Amino acid sequence: MQLPVLLCYAVVVRVLILSGLERLVDRLLLVLTLFSCVHIVIRIVFFDWPDVYMHPDMGYNDLGACLSIFIGLCVHIVRNLLLLLGTVSHMLGEACEQSEIDELSKIWNRRGFDRQVGRILARKEDRSPLSVVMGDLDHFKRVNDTYGHEGGDQVIAAVGELLRQHTPKSAIAARMGGEEFVIFMPDTAIYEASSLAETIRCRVRELQFESPKGSWRVTSSFGVAEQLNGHSLYDTMRRADDALYAAKNAGRDRVCIA
Repeated sequence: MQLPVLLCYAVVVRVLILSGLERLVDRLLLVLTLFSCVHIVIRIVFFDWPDVYMHPDMGYNDLGACLSIFIGLCVHIVRNLLLLLGTVSHMLGEACEQSEIDELSKIWNRRGFDRQVGRILARKEDRSPLSVVMGDLDHFKRVNDTYGHEGGDQVIAAVGELLRQHTPKSAIAARMGGEEFVIFMPDTAIYEASSLAETIRCRVRELQFESPKGSWRVTSSFGVAEQLNGHSLYDTMRRADDALYAAKNAGRDRVCIA
C-alpha cells in the first residue's frame, strides 16, 4: 500500500528539483517530502513499524506507534500547508509578473525592467562587462498622425516581437514608454551589443505594415554604451541615450556608440 505513495513522493521530489528550488517554500517542501520518503522506506523495510494511519485494532499503549503517528501527521499537515503556500505564492508571482509586462509589445515595462535588472545587478560580478542599448522609432508621430493609433500599435507590437526573437535570454528588453525601447545586456561587451542593435535596426527596416489607409515602413535609431569603471547603470543608460540622440542628429536609421 505504501509503494504508490512512495512513487508519488518521488515524482514530487523530481518536480521540485527541476523547478530550480529558487523559493524557500520549495526547499522546505523538498526536505519534508524527502523525510516522508525515508519514513515510508523504513516502514517497508522494517514491516513491524505501524502504518501512518490509525487502524481500529491498533493499540494505544504502544508509545512508538503513537509517536510515529504523531510525526507522520505533523509532517502531513505541514507539507499540505507548504503546498498551499507555494500555490498562492506562485499565483501572486504570476499576477505580479503580468503587471510588469507591457500589454502592447509583450516585453517588460519600466517597472518590470527595474526589478529584473535589479536582480541581475545584485549578483553580478564587478569585473564582468555590461552594455545598454537605447532604441527609438524614427518619426513615430507621423505614423500615428497618418495611420491612426491602430497603425502605431501595429508598429510597437511588431518591434516588441523582434526584440523577443533576437534578444539573448540573459538580456532584459523593455519598452520604456511611447516608441522608446531599452536592452540591458549583462556580461556583454560593446561590440556585441552594437551588433545586436544593428541586427534589430535592419529587421525593423524590413517590416511592412498595412492598413485601410495604405502601407508603410519604419526605421529606427540606436545608441549603445558599455559601463565604465565607477559608473552606475543610470550613468550607462544616460550615455547610451546621448548616443541615441547622436544617431538622430546624424540622420536617423543608424547605430551610434557612446
